[in-house]
Amino acid sequence: MKWAEVVAFALANGMRLKRKEDSRLMRLIAFLVWPVNPSFMGGYYTTIRGTFYIPASDWGRNGAIDEDTLRHEAQHARDSRRWPVLFELSYVFGNLGIVVGPGMRAFWEWRGYRLNVEAMAKRGQSVEEAIDYVVPQFIYQWYGWAGGLPCWPFRGYWERKVRRTYQRAALPSPPGPI
Repeated sequence: MKWAEVVAFALANGMRLKRKEDSRLMRLIAFLVWPVNPSFMGGYYTTIRGTFYIPASDWGRNGAIDEDTLRHEAQHARDSRRWPVLFELSYVFGNLGIVVGPGMRAFWEWRGYRLNVEAMAKRGQSVEEAIDYVVPQFIYQWYGWAGGLPCWPFRGYWERKVRRTYQRAALPSPPGPI
């Protein structure tokens, strides 16, 4: 997407955009999670309470952020506004290696990745592509979840969830009113 489209999408969804490097909060989080996630500042988009924090390397660049990512992050913004304490604590404690209930962070991330799966189905990408993209997000330690442990490491569970979501999204839309 062009940068202007990113800005327009964010505004239309009640999100603010901010460079990660310009945020004291992001620098503090980066310091705290550095032992388990040293690439937090440059390798990840982060949404907290309606602010979409973007690494400096992607800030203002056309094509750096795609529509799927924006929808995913907008879902996090909605969730963080609806359940502010639970949402934020499950991320903070998860990054510090403290699990807030089994898979609480997986619950929030699935709400975002579900939108990615739906978009992939509507574009005609295969269910295998959706599985290959989404499942590793949960079963590997890419995000430093729970002190470097996977978020919810049950491959079969995620594959079934992706397949069901994909199948529902791939169904033709019902006809309008007659």
